[in-house]
Amino acid sequence: MSTSSNPQHQSCIQSTPNYHLVYRGIMDPPTIRYSPKEISAILLDFYTFLTTLHFDPQYLKTPPPEGWSGLDPFLNHAARSDEDGEVIKQIPYFDDREFVYWVHCKSRLIDYRNIPQKEFSFIMDWRVRVDNELWSKRRDTIIDLHDVSPLALDHETGGIHLWLNVGDGEITDEENKFQQSDPMDIKEYFNGLKEAYRNLALIPCPGRVTIEVLHPVDELPEGKTITEGEVIAQKHISGSFIGNLGGPMLLKKDEAFRPVDQLMEKLPEGRLGWEGD
Repeated sequence: MSTSSNPQHQSCIQSTPNYHLVYRGIMDPPTIRYSPKEISAILLDFYTFLTTLHFDPQYLKTPPPEGWSGLDPFLNHAARSDEDGEVIKQIPYFDDREFVYWVHCKSRLIDYRNIPQKEFSFIMDWRVRVDNELWSKRRDTIIDLHDVSPLALDHETGGIHLWLNVGDGEITDEENKFQQSDPMDIKEYFNGLKEAYRNLALIPCPGRVTIEVLHPVDELPEGKTITEGEVIAQKHISGSFIGNLGGPMLLKKDEAFRPVDQLMEKLPEGRLGWEGD
């Protein structure tokens, strides 16, 4: 993945830690495809994992057996395959419209059930106008972008788009304005994201974008903790700060986030902090 001098980009993509071997496609995934219900189950497993961190489980909703109703106007506009439409009808969602559901670096989940009609083109068509091609690893060929749907999007430099290729059961993550990763089997991809959260390579915070950090906590010398003054002196956010709070399993607790807000208030003028929603 390429880098940039853009400071917002640097706050998000600052290195290539080892977990990229897991979810950036360097390890060969199994060449299988999944049914709509199997894809739904894979997504539900990942979303359930996020409820152990910073998402509230009471808002996680699963579709009825026949899938979500009321999606025909959107699906008619999207002009995706019948199989793709069935997957969209089976995707679980978080049903709190006041909360921004960041799942990757500056990347927010799309709730297809609640997209206003005036935003259909914004969600589905902008990428087609830029470049209507994506790579299928399973078939070793270029495919039309109308064969895929976005799971999560952002439109800021350094943000990550997640493209779901239903026919091949693959995820492609694409850094906005930079480049695509290799496609990866959907199950392997989301297992890799779990490890990224556990290792503090991806760090969430309610009210702030999820960030990808420069130094995982395990790079600190044994027994070393980082002081508030050292954090303020750093050029970028470090995973060691959250590590000092007790690691990712404390992220669900309000008290784990109060020091973050307090720290942001103490940063010197011009210092890049932790970007809000």
